[in-house]
Order: sequence, then C-alpha cells, then structure tokens
Amino acid sequence: MEFLGKIYNTVSQNLPGNPITREYDIHKQTGSAGPGLFWKVFLATKKSTKQEASVWMFDKKSLERFSKRDRELLLETVKRGVSNLTRLRHPKILSVVASLEESRESLAFATEPAIGSLANLLGCHDNLTSEAASSLGGFELFDVEIKYGLLQLTEALAFLHQSGKQLHGNFCPESIVVNRCGSWKLAGMDFCQSNTGSEQCPMFACHTWVESLPPQAQPRLNYLAPEAALSHECTSAADIFSLGLLFYTIYNRGRPLIESVADLSGYKRSVAALKGLRVSALSCVPETARDDVKLALNCDPTVRPDASQFGRIVFFEDSGVSALQFMDNLFQLDNLAKSQFYKGLAQISANLPMRVNLLRIIPQISEEFANPNMIPFVLPTILQISESASEAEFKELILPKLLPVFKLREPVQISMICVQNIKILIEKCPTDDTKNHILPILFRSLDQEFVELQELCLETLPTVAHMLDYNTVKNSVVSKLKTLITGQCSLKIKVSAFMCLGKLLENMDKWFVLDEVLPMLQKVQSREPAILMSVLGIYKVAFSHPKLGITKDILASRVLPHLVPLTVEASLNLTQFSAYMSLVQEMLRQALVPATGSGQPSIMDSFMSGLGPMQQQRATNGSSGGGGGGSGRLALPSNVPTTAATPATPLSLEDKRRLAREQEAVDTMRSHGPLRPQANQQQQQMRAIEAPKDLT
Repeated sequence: MEFLGKIYNTVSQNLPGNPITREYDIHKQTGSAGPGLFWKVFLATKKSTKQEASVWMFDKKSLERFSKRDRELLLETVKRGVSNLTRLRHPKILSVVASLEESRESLAFATEPAIGSLANLLGCHDNLTSEAASSLGGFELFDVEIKYGLLQLTEALAFLHQSGKQLHGNFCPESIVVNRCGSWKLAGMDFCQSNTGSEQCPMFACHTWVESLPPQAQPRLNYLAPEAALSHECTSAADIFSLGLLFYTIYNRGRPLIESVADLSGYKRSVAALKGLRVSALSCVPETARDDVKLALNCDPTVRPDASQFGRIVFFEDSGVSALQFMDNLFQLDNLAKSQFYKGLAQISANLPMRVNLLRIIPQISEEFANPNMIPFVLPTILQISESASEAEFKELILPKLLPVFKLREPVQISMICVQNIKILIEKCPTDDTKNHILPILFRSLDQEFVELQELCLETLPTVAHMLDYNTVKNSVVSKLKTLITGQCSLKIKVSAFMCLGKLLENMDKWFVLDEVLPMLQKVQSREPAILMSVLGIYKVAFSHPKLGITKDILASRVLPHLVPLTVEASLNLTQFSAYMSLVQEMLRQALVPATGSGQPSIMDSFMSGLGPMQQQRATNGSSGGGGGGSGRLALPSNVPTTAATPATPLSLEDKRRLAREQEAVDTMRSHGPLRPQANQQQQQMRAIEAPKDLT
C-alpha cells in the first residue's frame, strides 16, 4: 500500500491542476496569507455536501525569482506549516478540512471559510487580485472586533503554550486569519517549535535570523522577540513579545513599532531603544492596555506576562467582548443557563456594530433553531437585528435562517413573537416571501384556540393593513374575521374581531362593504351590549367615512330595519341607547333628503307640511279683505307652474311620478269655483239684533 501511495502522489504531482479541485468548486479570491502572503485564499464549495469552505493555493511559479536552494527551503517551510496546522485542533486555531495536496504547479488545502489574513485587513494587499483588493479597501475594524480578536489570540497562545507545549515562532498579521464570521484564528505554523526543555520549564530552539536567507523563509523580523532573533533558545514569552508588537500595529493603523523587515542591524537598534520605552510612546494604544503592552514589550522575558495572564487584563473587560466570549462557550451550557443569557442579549446586541451582529451573533444563536424550546429566547434578538439591517442584508443573511421557523406551530410563543414583529417582517421580506411565509403566520394565528395569540393578531392586523394588497384583505383577512364574528368563540374575541374589522373598513371599497360586510352584521345573533355596540360601530364607520357611505336604498331597505329593532333591546343602558338613536336619526335625515338636486323642498312637500306657500297665500288673502277681483277665492301660489318645466337633468321614474301627482293636485284645485262664505241662520239673527234701530 505504501508503494501504491507513492505512485499516486507521483502521478498527481505531474498531472495538470491540483487534486483539491476534484473535491471543491473554487470561486473568487478573498485574501492572502502566510509567509510573504504567498498563499492565495479562495472562496470554495465542496461538491459532495455543498458546504462552504476556503481553498488555499500556493503557486510554485511565484518562487521562480529565488534560487533553487531557496525555492526548496520555501516549499519545505510552507509544507511544514500546513502539516503542523492540520494536527492542531482548537476553536481559536484555524480548522483544516482537507489536507495538503500537491501537483506539479501548486500546493493546496482547504479550511473553514475565511476572508483573509489580518495583514489584508490592515492594508497589505500583496498577492491579491484587483477585485479582492478593492473589496478590502477602506475596511475598518470596530473596537469590539479588535478587543475580542486579540482575546481570541491570547486564548490560542495559551492553548499552544500550555497544552500543546509549542512555540508559535512567527506571531504576526500574516499568520492570523479572519474567518467568515469575523473570528480571529491563529494559523501560520511554519516556524512552530516543540518543547526541548522540561515539563516545568519549557524551552524552545530558535533559528538565528540570517540575512543571507530570503525573509519569507524566516520568521517576520520586526515581530520577533530579541531572544528569538539573536539567540538559539527562548521561552514561550517570545510569543508574548510579538503579541505586544501586534497590539501596537493594530492601533497604529497598520504601522509596526519596529520597521526593520530584513535589516538585522536596524532591528538591533530598535530593540535597544525599547529598553527605555515610555508609556507615552504607546499613545496610540488604548489607555487601559498601555501598561500591559509595555510590560509585554519588556526585553527581559521573565517579566512578561504569560498568555493566560494577558487574557485577564482590564482592557478585555467589556460587555460586548464578554457576550461574544460567552457565546463561544454556549455549547458547554444547559438550556437554563442559555435562556438566562439570551434574555439580556437583545440589549447587548443593540450596542454592537451591525457587522458583528450579522456575522457573529446571528450565525451562532440561529443554531438554536434546531431546538424549538429555545427559539422563543433567541428570536427577539434576531428580529431586533433585522429591524436595523438593510433589506439586502436581511434577505441574504437572516431570512434563510428564519424560513424554517415560520412553519413551526409549537411552542405558541414563536407565533406570538412573529406576530408582535410582523411589521418588521413585512417591511424586510420580498413580496413573494411575505405572501408565502409571513401572512400565513397571521392567518394561522387567527385559527388557533390560544386566546392571547388571537387577540394579539387582531390588534396587529390593522397596523399592517396598509402593507397588504387589496385582494389579501378582501379574500383572506375579512373571511377570517367573519368566521370569528359569526362563529362560536368567546365574547372577548368577537369584540376584538369587530374592532379589527372596523379599523380595516377604510382599506376596502364602498361596494365590498355594502355587499359583504353589512349583510354579515344581520347574521349576528348575540344581544350582548358589547356586541350591539360593535355592530353600531361598524354601521357608523360605513355610514360616516368619506371613502365609504351607504346608499338611501340600502339605508331604507336593510340598515334601518336592522338597527331600529336593536334600539329597544333591554340590555342597552341609556348611553348606549342614545348612541343608537343618534345614528338612526342621522340615517333617517339622510334617507328623507329629496333627490331633486337643488336642496329646496318640492311644492307638494310644502303643501303637505302646512307651512308652505299654501298657508302663506291663505293668510295674504284674509288680510286683503277679498279685494282685487279675487275676493273669497283660494288663489294658487304664483310660483306654481301650469306646465311641467323641462328639467336640467334627466328625471328618474320616481321623480316623474311625483311631478305627475303634483300636477293632478293643481288641476283639481283649479277646477273648483271661487269659495264664497255662507252665513248660517244663527249668524243672521245675531246681525239683526246687533243692527242699530231706527228711532225716528
């Protein structure tokens, strides 16, 4: 088998292309890392599982400028680095998912998804495509990202020193990888050294830095501790010195404290200057970390703190850092401890940058979706972050994780939280997703027997009605409300359904209300005061809203015959009765307004009222004493037309019938002769008695 393995390796190395491409689909380049940034980092997808990963490619052609001896040395160095990295397993160390493959043209291996190296984020874009460089251009690290990133690195060094008994040996920005979630992972194990001393006092061999060798084949000089660069033996404190230099570089916008990259004599001068280093020279470093960074840069290794001590400095005492650190250890906790943490997470996430929320918080807490009992604790935080996210961010990073949650019916708290935040979901979701996933939550909530959820849904619906299309309101929402109003459910739910319907009326058209909503009110059998007042409220909105209104025919034939009997219900108190009578009287006034279009009462109306022109004319005739040739005759008003005037607008059949009746009445009155007064016998005798007597 060993012989066959050698044959396979030989053939693979001489075939064009790298064997890693048979397992992974390689996409665009995202970054570069390793000594001299020789490794190109590509976004990739595993063909068999479709899982995302990063494929690291080392192009052997990039070594053509070196001598054969140097090329071999560089190849040996990078191979050793990948081999060391593959053997190490720790959450703060970059995880290798496919071991090193070599071909005639390249070296390649695969890791967890990564963006690139910390050097890329600090502005070093060597070995990057223009597209990758532009995507990283202007990238700025947030304070909480820096703090927690450095804390992660101290944990990685603590593991390496205490458990692995190894020295990193090249702790610098090129050896630190930032993964897709924004976590800082330790990599670059090319110069890793194992313990050569005792268990209690570990010591590590060092290769003295030589100017004749390529800088890429040696540890980064301007991040090396003096004892590691200038002697043959050192302790794990050498990595702490490099950590202090990294602190300074990050807060000095990528410019290192020691700038000598390949000049050994310049490096010695810089190290000598560090012996008199003052805290004021570290002004770019946050005040809470200056003393500790100065201590890490001490030229005496015994004075420097170890990695565990450095991870407990005041600088790392931050609520955001603590939250991120707690989340990294969640898998060790039970559900009770997790739930307690999640209750306060929403408040903490509100103060974190959006990039941290999207890349760190969301991916980690969404893993709890596998446990339905924990979803009510993490869902409020996710929806709070969604509110501040852009539509594109929500669609790409949040919505795919939420879709399976929308289908869950139990526990009922999931639906309640979704309904409470339904406005956010409708605003952020594309139209199709709203129709297919969000609205079914509302409709499903109305059907459930959980009263609190139904009430919440009925309160929420009117607030989002303007976001819904008309057909959804008409065909889905109103039908659900009808079922609640006319069905067998509690009085509280019925009243809430009436309230919801009343608030939704303004989103409907007039004829839908007249044809669908008002007839439904007549099917309500309950005579509870709350139901009766709810019915009255629906009629009031439909009658008074300027967009709606009720026609006279429907008022007279359907609405008033329904409302008037309700006014005498014994369950109504005086205030409720007055409200009913007020609306009934208002409807009656509108129903009795004539449709002449002029706003003036007709002649027949005036005649029948007893207060119109007929009585006024009678009073005038009585005062005139019968003069003017028309004495004793009941004269018609002067404004009564003898022939029908041509109307300005076409008359309805009812108007024509009314005019005909008026004309008949006028003709009948004209056919009578003058009315003459006739005195009776008693009146004649009285006049005879009262007449003056002739005394002559």
